[in-house]
Amino acid sequence: MASIPNKLLSSAVRTTLLLALVCAVVAVAWPQREGRAQSEGPSPTLSGAPPAGAPPGGAEGTPSGRRARAPLPPTNVPPEQRIRVYVLTFTPGDHPFYKFGHNAIWIHDETAREPYRRDLVYNYGMFTFGDPALIPKFFLGRFLYWLEPHGLAGTVRGYKKEERGVYAQELDLTMAQELELKRLLEENSLDENKYYKYDYYRDNCSTRVRDMIDRVTDGRLRKASEGKGRLNWREHTSRLTADLVSEYVILNLVMGDLIDQPRTVWEESFIPMELQKVLRTVSVVGDDGVERPLVKAESTLVEPVKPPPLEDPPRRWPHSLVLGALFGGALFGLGRAGVKSRAPRALYGVLMSLAGLMFGFFGVFFLAAWAFTDHEVGYRNENVLLCVPWAFGLVGMGVNIARNRVASATRAEKLVKAAVAAACLALVLKVLPWFDQDNWLFLAFFVPFWAGAFLGIRELSSKWAGAAISAALPDAPAAVTDPKPKPKPKPAEGKTAAKKGSEAKPADEKPADEKPAKGGPADKKPSDEDAEAEQAKENQDEPAPPDAQ
Repeated sequence: MASIPNKLLSSAVRTTLLLALVCAVVAVAWPQREGRAQSEGPSPTLSGAPPAGAPPGGAEGTPSGRRARAPLPPTNVPPEQRIRVYVLTFTPGDHPFYKFGHNAIWIHDETAREPYRRDLVYNYGMFTFGDPALIPKFFLGRFLYWLEPHGLAGTVRGYKKEERGVYAQELDLTMAQELELKRLLEENSLDENKYYKYDYYRDNCSTRVRDMIDRVTDGRLRKASEGKGRLNWREHTSRLTADLVSEYVILNLVMGDLIDQPRTVWEESFIPMELQKVLRTVSVVGDDGVERPLVKAESTLVEPVKPPPLEDPPRRWPHSLVLGALFGGALFGLGRAGVKSRAPRALYGVLMSLAGLMFGFFGVFFLAAWAFTDHEVGYRNENVLLCVPWAFGLVGMGVNIARNRVASATRAEKLVKAAVAAACLALVLKVLPWFDQDNWLFLAFFVPFWAGAFLGIRELSSKWAGAAISAALPDAPAAVTDPKPKPKPKPAEGKTAAKKGSEAKPADEKPADEKPAKGGPADKKPSDEDAEAEQAKENQDEPAPPDAQ
């Protein structure tokens, strides 16, 4: 039975590596469609196919299969108002995917022939859950988003239903800039161009909108946002997910020190609400040569129902320290009580098994993300010293401790002791400049947690397991407490005297059954002292019993 935990450990490691290999093979084999850079050539011819959600047969309501004659564009609209460009900003929602907000570019084009194309929202945040390789691509950092235009009315209606705010910023661009932006968006929405590999911080829906505006303004947006940012990427992530604790903890746990580096205002604009602020600081030069603000006007299309996110990240490491101390203290108490009682010992084993499964999984995930995926934000994650990969071994050992298998307690003590050493090492390494990851939230939890777990398993290993092993030895306590052999029952005086007389009789005398003469030596009654001496002599001649050897 001693080999069961080792088998479980090796099986878990093999299964994890096999799953990682399968994910890598599937993601590599699945066809990838990367977005291409915009060309400077003329705008390609559009197919005229309506986007998803457009009414069949056009606005005229013509029967399906017949093309309606497109209405002529209005002639009473001034040329400078025929195309207007807006940046739409959507406030965060309740779903974990919506915590960072969203944005898009709205093109109002009075010259469009089809009415539904006069107000198109170009959305870079499209993805699908129907992709059969969704999970492997997501974990390997090869998840694809794409650009797709939708009608303004349907877009606003969807966000209003989610109780999210919608703000519009009209941009003061020249007609040439507006036409160029419209052409670039139409070209990017073609099937061969619309896909791009999503990156949380450097290539998402907001950075795509930012780059488009910066391109048509000749770099004015980037120049206005070269200064030092207010917060780094981790701090922004923490403040935006503060109201959803599970997402807050997981995102901070799985991301390494890349998101702790200082950032510029340009890099902060991966958040739509930050880009909204930056646009207010940009100025452009019009056709008349006069410099003016980029944002001409702002309006609210939908008032938000939910309160805005925090402006600064919360300070939660004291709560984490208290939680780690409580869990560690509970494990120590269970281990100490488990020396004499089976119930707390079984509970300790179950808790350690669950902790080993959870923390061991994250430890393996950190290493796999560094070795096999494109998630650069997960590289060099110092939390691998807190969620140690060998914690997987505690899964089987914890179960065996709950099942009263004493040998597993000794082996589990070694694993937990190594986890304590790794957590203390992660804390000591903070004095070095290369270990600058902001993971104090997890240091505050795991150091007391592993310390308490070690104190508890040491109690079980040294006292419960030691007592169980000693009790398993046959008659060991009797050999120590009562080493003297039990004396034989004292024989009768007549038999002792007969034996003594028989030993003293010469060989040529009469047989022992004949009565001796009166007054002979056999008729003499031995004293009590002679009987005890004879008994002691007989005991010395006999071999010692097994428990006295």
